[in-house]
This record gives sequence, C-alpha cells and structure tokens, in this order.
Amino acid sequence: MKLGWLPREGEFHLLAPKATAAWLVTRHHPDGPEQRLQPMHRGDHGVWSVAEPAPWRYYRFRVVQPDGEFEFADNADAAGAGAFE
Repeated sequence: MKLGWLPREGEFHLLAPKATAAWLVTRHHPDGPEQRLQPMHRGDHGVWSVAEPAPWRYYRFRVVQPDGEFEFADNADAAGAGAFE
C-alpha cells in the first residue's frame, strides 16, 4: 500500500499501528492561523486514511498514541511539500 497523498485516489494514507486516533491537518499557508482537521479512519494493519479530493496546500498528520499526541510532516513525501515551513 502506498502512503502519503495519493492524488489519483483523492486520499491520504498514514501508517500508524499504535495510534488510537489520527487526523489530517491542512492549511493554505504554512504559517497561517487557519487550519482544517479531518478525522482519519483506521483500516487493516494500522493504516489510517481519509478521502480529500482537493486538499489545502500544506498538510501534516496528528496522532494519539498511548505515550502522547504528536503532529508531524508526511515522511512519505520525499519532496517535503507536506511539511509546514
């Protein structure tokens, strides 16, 4: 399974097998105050997904795990386009 932003499918996928919850966090600008949180749905083998055919330009993932809540850039995005600057 491919991870990260999948434009053909209009979905984001995240591998987080220990997570108890996950969200896609999107923004128009990396430093902008406006953001959108979309809950992700857990699938097989700890892969979380959310359909988003027209995402805002910048995105991160937020996950809740037994040891805390974390927000991070898309490690599957080799060009770094998903990272907030």
